[in-house]
Amino acid sequence: MIGWFKRFFEKYERRLSSAALVGGFILDNLTFQRIDRLLDSLILLGYIFIAAIAIYLLSLGKLPRFLPLVLQFTFGGLASAFFIFYSRSGSFASSWPFLLLLAGLLIGNEVFKKRYEKFAFRLSVFYFVLFSYCISYLPVVTGKIGPTIFVLSGLASLVLIWFFIKFLKAQVPEVWQESGRSALGSVAGIFLLVNVLYFLNVIPPIPLALKDSDILHSISRNSEGQYEVLVESEPWYAFLQGSQKVHIMPGDTLYAYSAVFAPTRLSLDIIHEWQHDSEGGWQTVSTQRFPIVGGRDGGYRGYSLSRNVSPGRWRVNVKTATGQIIGRLDFIAISGPAVLEKEAR
Repeated sequence: MIGWFKRFFEKYERRLSSAALVGGFILDNLTFQRIDRLLDSLILLGYIFIAAIAIYLLSLGKLPRFLPLVLQFTFGGLASAFFIFYSRSGSFASSWPFLLLLAGLLIGNEVFKKRYEKFAFRLSVFYFVLFSYCISYLPVVTGKIGPTIFVLSGLASLVLIWFFIKFLKAQVPEVWQESGRSALGSVAGIFLLVNVLYFLNVIPPIPLALKDSDILHSISRNSEGQYEVLVESEPWYAFLQGSQKVHIMPGDTLYAYSAVFAPTRLSLDIIHEWQHDSEGGWQTVSTQRFPIVGGRDGGYRGYSLSRNVSPGRWRVNVKTATGQIIGRLDFIAISGPAVLEKEAR
């Protein structure tokens, strides 16, 4: 039986590797719903634990060839999970470098398969996903978000990787003597890179996520707690036209509506920043700030308004108080009457 399995694995190793990557991504998309859900947290912790065991066993050498496949599956699962969470949080226009890094890890997981046999490489990837996990879940645990929590996340990741490295040095000293210095250099480089991306506002403000947003002509709250809105009627193919088209008449008021998800324990202020594209670039016309409370699946709903909308290109940045962009509403204001329809949000 063992011999048959070995021959089967050697014959279909490449296909099994691809299947592990695709399977992990599909499983994550079906499984992960909320970043503060206990099951999601336990699954990611399980991935990290299995990856740590695989790294240790690979360092011992002379072990089954399917171990790199196990490591590939766990890293693929972690990368896809974080890509799902981070892509839901923040504007692609500002966060694309970090999302591209996660996508590269996910897609390149197949290309990097052979590199997982190298100690420094697999430890570097492990630290990156460990750091990403800390960034994601420390705000859930503390109920806070911001630079201080991010710094604490980085310190927590360094403490965890230090304990793991100390264990590996004791168990496989010959591997550490051979590749330990390059592994430490990679860990330090990843730590610095992620910090630079965060303080340049490139990393999305996870665990926040923009669930819904729109530019409206009217909004009011009914006795059942729903928002009754008037939104401009658009053809089904409107998504192919790029920015939303909004018709305005002199004296009209426009409303920017957003529903921002936050974990149950997290409450904070968000900002709607109305900007107009002029000859000098994007100019801020107004900023409006209001609090949100975490816990609602569809996101905490709120809105801002502007009575100074002139024809041209506009955008409303939905931001944290520290300036991280959660989402962005782009629209083009056009002179003329609007065809409106009523909806409930």
